[in-house]
Amino acid sequence: MVEEILIIENKQVDLIPKTITRNIQLNNLGNVTNKQSSYSQSIKLPKTTKNTKIFEFLGVVGNQSTAPYKKLKCTYYCGGVCLVNDGYAVVNGTTDMYYNIVIYNGIITLATALQGKTMADLDYSYANHTLSENSYKDGLLSDNTLYQYPVVDYSDWEYTNIFPATVQIDKQYPMLRVKQLFKNIFTQSDLIVTGDYIDETIGNDEITNITDAYNITDAGGGGDTALGSFATNTITKNVTDGIAPIHIENDFNITSNSLSSPLSVSSNKITCNSNNKPIQFTCTFTCTCDDGIGTIRITKNNVTIDSFQFDDDITETNYEVNTILNNGDDIGFELISVSNGSYDVVLSARINGTAKEIAPSSYDVNIISNSEITQLDYIKDVMNRYGLLINYNALNNTYELKNIDNLITDFDNADNWTTKYQSSEGELYKSSYYQKNNFKFNYDENYIDEPLDGYFTINNPVLAEQKEIYTSVFNIAYAGTRQFKTKSLYRLPLLNYDEDNDKLVAKEETSPLYLFKLKRGLPSTFNARLLNDTPFSVTASPQLIGYVTLEDTSMQYYLDTYYNKFIQLLQNYKEVKMKMKLSIVDIYNFSFYKLIFLEQTGKYYFINNIRFNPNKPISDVVLVEIPFYV
Repeated sequence: MVEEILIIENKQVDLIPKTITRNIQLNNLGNVTNKQSSYSQSIKLPKTTKNTKIFEFLGVVGNQSTAPYKKLKCTYYCGGVCLVNDGYAVVNGTTDMYYNIVIYNGIITLATALQGKTMADLDYSYANHTLSENSYKDGLLSDNTLYQYPVVDYSDWEYTNIFPATVQIDKQYPMLRVKQLFKNIFTQSDLIVTGDYIDETIGNDEITNITDAYNITDAGGGGDTALGSFATNTITKNVTDGIAPIHIENDFNITSNSLSSPLSVSSNKITCNSNNKPIQFTCTFTCTCDDGIGTIRITKNNVTIDSFQFDDDITETNYEVNTILNNGDDIGFELISVSNGSYDVVLSARINGTAKEIAPSSYDVNIISNSEITQLDYIKDVMNRYGLLINYNALNNTYELKNIDNLITDFDNADNWTTKYQSSEGELYKSSYYQKNNFKFNYDENYIDEPLDGYFTINNPVLAEQKEIYTSVFNIAYAGTRQFKTKSLYRLPLLNYDEDNDKLVAKEETSPLYLFKLKRGLPSTFNARLLNDTPFSVTASPQLIGYVTLEDTSMQYYLDTYYNKFIQLLQNYKEVKMKMKLSIVDIYNFSFYKLIFLEQTGKYYFINNIRFNPNKPISDVVLVEIPFYV
């Protein structure tokens, strides 16, 4: 008889000999999207004094034991070999004589570690940064940043204005890599994950939005530099002959100023004597108008850069004009007076202003999320799209990923179980799949593009017709007809349009996660700015400029790329039941990530399930035959 030791909550329990039979399993190839854990058959533990104490007197009249409502940590040894490490026991019931328990281990430990955790519970501070011209360019142009700033339209559906030619970077949300978030779910719960996907380049180009993006706070800095003030004469126009349309242009004269370097006044214009100076002019326009229309035009080197129109008495304060001046550039002010209807012009205007050199704005970006998507569902989504199996290796406390196609074609590393084979007990030919198996995404209600869903078929009329196998946690964004620099401009409605103030503000409600591929090669250059700073030019090599796309994100792409061999296997699915002579050492060394080979059949197999009792010489094994054409 093999000695068995079961430890629950760090205490060895009394066992009835030869009563523990375990079902060892990982993934049933008949339903690969359904991840499974190993478990025992119901175990009867005698109600000894020792066991009663371990279970807090459960089953004793008047007890207040909490044991049935907890996952009790357990370890299981057979013949000195640890077959269950970091498992847990669940008490299902009691009788006068026994405690009925089941022990679990395998990937169920992952569900336990992540229980109750959502994407909002992740720490995103690894990608926090100060938003400035330089950090925006880093996120737009480089693959080496932990955040990305591809060009996206974040306005909501009610905002009909075209996307601005100058990108407002404080309205661009940082995006994060899907794979990095996948890794962080493990590392932030002190778990280790390795294998396919993690150790490969696949998936490196997938990015997603942060549902609540970020809070921004002023990062401070050196501050702006005041450069003094200026004032113009008052221009008055009083033409009332009413004979013909009137159009009069007059230059304002700068009558007084206290401007300091790099600015000065020459020939009634403000001139600059240095290069690359971001200057902000703040003007007060004092205007009267009894008839006609007046326009104050601000010019740079005689080219209009801004204008203000009036047709009534008005004092417009804090009118800001931002520009970058170089040595020799000049700023001028003109009044354009035109008649309106009566052919009369009766108006006047003058300007008082200040100037300052702008210290570029910078804001601390603290990334947060209120997403209620569970971390476990996020992990499952990546695994289901990339056809990944997951196995817990208790020997090194590691979760290992393996693509299903890679596994069922890895004949070189198969174990030869020819000597363990005893007999074949029967075959089954139906998996849990259907004739048509659908995989889907979520979509916004405004989405009208072609859906990016997918499916695979099994040519077996015996199967039920069709079923939705999986729906992603991700939404698919809508591009419509909008473009930016010849590329589709995707719309993620994370900003609400405030109609009263004619501006975009952050949504209060949580938005979905959207899935994109990050591409580089946005043609041409463009201007961008932070808040009301002077615009800057993004002039990097076009092949570096990042943008988002939905290329290679359809469910059909994932199925065709990562499930190809598996789908072939399902066309002639065969599940075989066999008797095998397995030892404790066989179970200890067993890996679900290795096929087995039998000389008796000349075939390779994937093991779905092993039913193992260390005190019985023969085990029941369920295998899936790998067709020769896979």
